[in-house]
Amino acid sequence: MADEASFLEVLVANERVGNWMDILCDPYQRSRHKFAISQLQQDLQRGTSYVEEATRMGVVQVLTKLLSQTTDEKVMDAISHIIAACSGPMACGGKVCTYTFDGLRVYIREGALGDGLGAKVWAVCHIMCRELLAHPGIVEDQQVLELGSGTGLVGIVAALAGAKQVVLTDYLPEVLINLRTCMHINSAAVQRTAAKAATTQQQQHSGAQSHALEGLFGPAAAAATAGAGAQGASDDEQQLVPDDAELSDNAGSVDDVDVLGMFSKQQWGSASGSGTGSSDGHAAAVAASKMAAWEVDNMCVRHMDWQESMNVLQAAPNASAIASSAAGCGEVDVPHMPAGPACTSHSSSGSSAAVAAGQAPGVPLGQQYPVILGNEVMY
Repeated sequence: MADEASFLEVLVANERVGNWMDILCDPYQRSRHKFAISQLQQDLQRGTSYVEEATRMGVVQVLTKLLSQTTDEKVMDAISHIIAACSGPMACGGKVCTYTFDGLRVYIREGALGDGLGAKVWAVCHIMCRELLAHPGIVEDQQVLELGSGTGLVGIVAALAGAKQVVLTDYLPEVLINLRTCMHINSAAVQRTAAKAATTQQQQHSGAQSHALEGLFGPAAAAATAGAGAQGASDDEQQLVPDDAELSDNAGSVDDVDVLGMFSKQQWGSASGSGTGSSDGHAAAVAASKMAAWEVDNMCVRHMDWQESMNVLQAAPNASAIASSAAGCGEVDVPHMPAGPACTSHSSSGSSAAVAAGQAPGVPLGQQYPVILGNEVMY
C-alpha cells in the first residue's frame, strides 16, 4: 500500500535514476559511464522505488548493450548486480495482492509508482471499501461511475457489492491497461468461486445418492456410483483456476501469477483433445483476446480525463448557472440527457477508433450516473 512517503521517494528516485540514465545513454559521456554505473548500483539498494524506476526507464536494455562494450571487471560486476536487481524480487511491478473486506476478496495487481499514482493502492481506498460494504444500498442496482479508479479496488468492490454497472475510469495508458487486468482477474475469481460451489453441490448430491443406493442394493453398488462421481468431480476441478493458496499465498501477495493460465483453464474452457501444444496455444490465444476486452460482467474500463470534462462544461451556454447551482446559490434547469448503455464500446466515433487502436474507449458525454465515486489518493 502506498502513502505520501512512497510518493516522495519515487520523485527522488525518478530524478536520480534519470540523471544516471542520461549519462549512460550519452555516447559523449563515456568517461563518466563507470561512475554512473557505480552510483546507480548504490541507488538501487535504497529501495524498491529506485528499482522500479530503473526498470521502467529500460536500464536493463541499456546496460546489456554496454556490457558487450567493456572489459573492466568492476564495471561488468556492477552491471550484473544491477540487472539482477531489476529482474529479481525487488522489481515488484506485476505483484498481485489480495484484499479482504468483510469476507469479500478482491485481487489487485499493482504496478510501479512511476507509472502514475493510479498504479498503487492508497490508504483511503480501504476506508471507502469498508464504507461501501457497510452501506451497500448506495450502489445496489445502480449505474456507478468511479473517477480516477487507479487499480480499481473501490470500483471492483462496488461491482461485487451489487452495482448494476460500474464504469472504472482513468487517463494514463499504463494505469488503464493495469486496471483492465485487475477487472479481468476479479471476474475470473468470481467465476472460479461459482464453479467450486457447483462442484461441491455435485459432490454432496453424489453422496446422497450413494447413501440411497446402499440402502437399496448394498455397499458394492454404492461404492461404484461414488467412484464414478468422484472421477467426474476430479475432471471438473481440473478446469478450475489455482486455489486460494496458489493465488494469494495465504491471503498475502504473490509474484508472477499466470493470469492467462487462469483464464484458459476456467473462463473460456480448454480445447478438446489430448492436450497437445496446439490446444494449449488456442486456449491461451482465446484468453489473451478476452483479456483485451474493456468490459466484462458488470464492469468496464473507460478513458476519462477530468480536464476534458471541465472544458466541455465551461464551454456550455449555461455553465455559469450550473456552477452557481452547484455552489448552492440557486436552482437551474439543466437540459436532461438521456442515459444510454454505460459500457458500450462504440458509443462514439472517437471511442470506436480507440478500441480499434487497442486503447480504452471514452465515457459518453451524455451519460448520467446516479452514483459517482471519487477520492483523493493521499488523504
